[in-house]
Amino acid sequence: MRRRTPIVLAAFVLLLAGNVGAQYNILHNFTGGANDSASPYGSPTVSGSTLYGMTYNGGTSDRGTVFSMNVNGTGFGVLHSFTGGSSDGAYTKGGVTVSGSTLYGMTRSGGIANQGTVFSMNVNGSGFGLLHSFTNGPAYNSFYDGSDPLGSLTLAGSALYGMTWMGGANDYGVTFSLTTDGAVYDILHTFTGSQGSGFGTPTISGSTLYVMTYSSIFSMNTDGTGLNPLHQFTWGAGDGGAPHGDLTLVGSTLYGMTTYGGSSNSGVVFSINTDGTGYGILHSFTGTGSEGGLPYGSLTFAGSKLYGMTSRAGNYLTGSIFSINTNGTDFNIEHTFGSVPNDGGNPYGSLVFDGSTLYGMGSSGGSGGLGTIFSLQLAPEPSAALLVVLGGAGLMAKRRRWARSAGIVLVVSLLLLSGSARAQYNILHNFTGGANDGAGPMGTPTVSGSTVYGMTYYGGTSGQGAVFSMNINGSGFGVLHSFTGGSSDGAYTKGSLTISGSTLYGMTIEGSGVAPSGGPTINLGTVFSLNDNGTGFTLLHSFMDALQPPPTDGAYPYGSLTLSGSTLYGMTSMGGSSDYGIVFSMNPDGSGYNILHNFSGWGNGSSPGGSLLISGSTLYGMAGSTIFSMNTSGTGFTALHTFWGDATGGAGSLGDLTLVGSTLYGMTKDGGSSDGGVIFSIQTDGTGFTLLHTFTGDSHAGVGSGGITPFGSLTYAGSKLFGMTAYGGSSNKGVLFSINTNGTGFTVEHSFGSVANDGVNPYGSLAFDGSTLYGMTEGGGTSSGGTIFSLQGIPEPSSAVLLALGGAGLLARWGRRGWREGRSPSADARRSPANARKDEDGKK
Repeated sequence: MRRRTPIVLAAFVLLLAGNVGAQYNILHNFTGGANDSASPYGSPTVSGSTLYGMTYNGGTSDRGTVFSMNVNGTGFGVLHSFTGGSSDGAYTKGGVTVSGSTLYGMTRSGGIANQGTVFSMNVNGSGFGLLHSFTNGPAYNSFYDGSDPLGSLTLAGSALYGMTWMGGANDYGVTFSLTTDGAVYDILHTFTGSQGSGFGTPTISGSTLYVMTYSSIFSMNTDGTGLNPLHQFTWGAGDGGAPHGDLTLVGSTLYGMTTYGGSSNSGVVFSINTDGTGYGILHSFTGTGSEGGLPYGSLTFAGSKLYGMTSRAGNYLTGSIFSINTNGTDFNIEHTFGSVPNDGGNPYGSLVFDGSTLYGMGSSGGSGGLGTIFSLQLAPEPSAALLVVLGGAGLMAKRRRWARSAGIVLVVSLLLLSGSARAQYNILHNFTGGANDGAGPMGTPTVSGSTVYGMTYYGGTSGQGAVFSMNINGSGFGVLHSFTGGSSDGAYTKGSLTISGSTLYGMTIEGSGVAPSGGPTINLGTVFSLNDNGTGFTLLHSFMDALQPPPTDGAYPYGSLTLSGSTLYGMTSMGGSSDYGIVFSMNPDGSGYNILHNFSGWGNGSSPGGSLLISGSTLYGMAGSTIFSMNTSGTGFTALHTFWGDATGGAGSLGDLTLVGSTLYGMTKDGGSSDGGVIFSIQTDGTGFTLLHTFTGDSHAGVGSGGITPFGSLTYAGSKLFGMTAYGGSSNKGVLFSINTNGTGFTVEHSFGSVANDGVNPYGSLAFDGSTLYGMTEGGGTSSGGTIFSLQGIPEPSSAVLLALGGAGLLARWGRRGWREGRSPSADARRSPANARKDEDGKK
């Protein structure tokens, strides 16, 4: 037998060295004309395997275009050519925002007053329409609504947020909101001379907007109240000046760039806390050599680094791509524009991160001299963002996605013998993301007998996700259903399946039916059922909140369904009377839909990202910063605990509660002494809240083995609680841990990314079956598209322990499921854990 250990060791050492350079590729050369585009001044947008963008010139009227192309550079096509005039826009300096099958964007001129527009259109180029024409004066409207928008739009729920460079009562621009149907336009803030003009895009976290103008940084509520100045730029060597980009939120820190200021008056990279404290210069651009200066875009957080571009650098003064740690160390030039033949340059937008690749555009150069689209493949792959994100809803607004175009099913066997872990990895399936496969699993697997069921965010015939099944040994993988969206199907899933007999139940975050009375097709999510052999797909409910004012339904369900007897219970992240989401119930055949509770914000719950737990006739759950209980009839809503997000508590719950006896256990993704989340316990009557563990692994620097930022839930197995974090660990790609119910004995059972082809960044939870835990990661594997893994060898508790925790009914159930569900013995014992996660893109 030949020994391969030295070869494997050498390869492992090379991977640890991490000195493999990034690969730069030109994907498209703009040539202008009616069938191409020219002079991009914004940023690309990636959705699935498609890249969308806008240009300042080109198209049939040379007034700019909206285009699409595959991320590999093929399939370029002009979706819309701007023509100006009263019914179209002209000239763009921003990017498009994607929501489902709709694109939103702005032009700086055109419209009824030729002062700019907001538009929407379908991703296939059809359905172009103006949502708003800026007029800035009583000649057209009764108020000064702004003019000349130079940035992009931020989407949160059914509202678009943006800024204009000019107009408003003071002619320094405005911050505005606009409903996605264009019906309601509101000025949230009118800039003054001291605040500077609005150039860029608002950054949103929860109900807070962070805005950077030409002169200052401030925060405000999404309704326009609570204006809070955070920083005034002073130029000079010790500060920046004249930013032309956006703010990037990572945790509780904002990062950005200015075009001028700093030691060489060539711009700076800075950071500032969201409360306005801790402003600091991380890097001053020299303005010379390959580094250059004068950045006109924003920073992109990928893995543990910030990436950005300068507009002037190198021998040809065409700019550079750089990376820098969040603490300002390790500044590196990744690419100098003009250093390869027919290279683009002079970027006036930002980079977008997808998978392990950065995409961007240069406004000049290329074989046609009118700009390029390029990619920068990072090596080794960073651990991601989040966006996502790490801060809020919509992060992740723009929670960024990690490697969703393909994936792998990987079973990880870690045998817990004598308190030590031994790992044995077996690759069972490689996701391809095509018509007969899935990609990007973001929930929790569901185990029934010898079969594993699950859902993926992408893949299938339309690339909008799939339901799959496979044997627990990895054989027999098959797609049961491919989501296609539209009026008769769902699209994109971040939850898990619920099983009753031979029927699967689940929810999608997009897709829908047709509104009553022949109204338009909506896209707010669905509830569906499906036979476990893939037949009988049925839409049980289509959420229609936006089309029934006042709101009488939910929207965008990010969790999973809970089945008790003959009733399904669930939650939506938005919709309802206050647009903070709802709790609903319905029969398994889709009849009897009822709204049990409308969340209304702080103290009453908001935007739940997880699922309900049921015990007897009581529902338990988490919504935003609130732990609550309520009767299954909808009465008796009680806030058991409110998180304050300080060092002694958590904040931002996105998972579920786990019930053991009369104690509820859970996690938050933020809060605690390191703002990396906590593990807590609380009694079912709301007393005895206890902080069991604070996560301290550093998600920025990638140090510390303890993990940080859990997005899922806890699972009770044996005498321990098991869970996962999305970051931290030896590779800063998350950990799988165990902890005693009293908070002692915290142990990292596995650090994701610590071995070759491992999964990374788990966003779901663990399912228990027999003596084995099953889970999924969104990224990693041989194709960087996610894994399914198992953790074997969980010891079963003694009969005495079982009886003490719940009686003979629990003992009868143990061999099948453990207590991940935490429900009474009378509840349906076949339901596996189901947890859904928000995309720190926070893309809904």
